[in-house]
Amino acid sequence: MLRQTSPNVLQCPNAAAEARSNYECAADPDARLAYLQLERCWRRLADCYAFMDQLEAFMNSAPKSRDEGEVSKASNQEKPMLEKPSSPSHRLRAVSAAAFGLVLTALGGMALAQQDKYTLKVPGGLAFSEFRGYEGWQVVSTSQNDRLVAVILANPVMIDAYLAGIPGNGKPFPDGAKMAKIHWKPKKNQYFPDTTVPGTQHDVDFMAKDSKRFADSGGWGWAVFTYDAASDTFRPGTLADEPPQANDAKCGFACHTTVQTRDYVFTEYGKR
Repeated sequence: MLRQTSPNVLQCPNAAAEARSNYECAADPDARLAYLQLERCWRRLADCYAFMDQLEAFMNSAPKSRDEGEVSKASNQEKPMLEKPSSPSHRLRAVSAAAFGLVLTALGGMALAQQDKYTLKVPGGLAFSEFRGYEGWQVVSTSQNDRLVAVILANPVMIDAYLAGIPGNGKPFPDGAKMAKIHWKPKKNQYFPDTTVPGTQHDVDFMAKDSKRFADSGGWGWAVFTYDAASDTFRPGTLADEPPQANDAKCGFACHTTVQTRDYVFTEYGKR
């Protein structure tokens, strides 16, 4: 055996379960996100170690070769050092090192993918970090078309404005108001097929009110970040996306001019 299974490896499933429990109990949005990411890391680490165990068992079952110092009986001459056959232990160490390198790469790549979310920024426009914690914002409403389902969230500043009667009372939203719209591809609920529920995430759209910063777009800035499920990463939208995202904060301005009298906001606050 090249290594003994360490207690930390055996504890991976327990650690993942504990992270999930903490996620379900946490109230703070940032804490919930951190626990969710931690659970994914523990589960990925457990999968990597399971793969290494299988690989090691396979290599240990391979037939053994001659000792490295044995002289070939066929030639009866000592082989040059460079031509010595590799021993199983050498091969195992090489393969195990490569496998461990893959483990580190996988975990490192996953960590970078999680970090990328809040380091992204639309060139010349909004940064993802300006909406940190949006996952826990209050729901304003939902929407659905023939392609996507969505939930619209708002930060406390905007929720307070809604509750004060804005924009129905003709007043504009205050600076600092922010919204997030998360789109998913729809799917049928596996337990209740008559119900359509969110499937794979498609993107997340943002809008923020800053009358000075976005004076040339009705006081609002917009951004879209497209989600890639295969890599679990986001990227800033481009002109090829819908809505088209240029290197600015105006991707939603043209569309929202139809509700200029509502301070460029489509969504009504759902009664509850």
